Amino acid sequence: MPFSDYKVALVTGASAGMGEAIVERLCEQGIQVHAVARRQEPLQALADRTGCIPHAVDVGDLAALTELCRDLKVDILVNNAGVSRPGSILDADEEAVETQVDVNLRAVLHLCRLLVPGMLERDCGHIINITSIAAIYNFNGNSIYHATKAGVHALSRQLRVDCYGKRVRVTEICPGRVAT
Repeated sequence: MPFSDYKVALVTGASAGMGEAIVERLCEQGIQVHAVARRQEPLQALADRTGCIPHAVDVGDLAALTELCRDLKVDILVNNAGVSRPGSILDADEEAVETQVDVNLRAVLHLCRLLVPGMLERDCGHIINITSIAAIYNFNGNSIYHATKAGVHALSRQLRVDCYGKRVRVTEICPGRVAT
């Protein structure tokens, strides 16, 4: 499916790093981009530079996420937002678990639940999940991060099955360390 079939995108984690670069690239292609991140000032600077539509929303806030997606018809969904806290599950506190699960996994599940049915109905879409090499390979530390990214890896594989027969692509990108 050519890029020209896509008109509207939603990118999470858009205020810096890979998310910011993805927003810039999609805007260059003439796609209307809804840029989502917690920090208003960097989002506004990105909007001033690219013409994207900024949304200062914490993806861990389900009510805000649901409201944002209520009337959106998105052709490209980029699940990029992510947080990591070093350390083992053996010494993690409740907040470390909740935050990483909310941002890295729960938000992705809800965004797919809210937006992918419309893609299937319109027979047009592309879901891009930014996971991590940590979704595939284990190394010392970051137990919760590994688990959440592995969950999105499994979801990506399952979405390919769920979207079979429709013109909805599912791409998973598993970067290693990135200088952001």
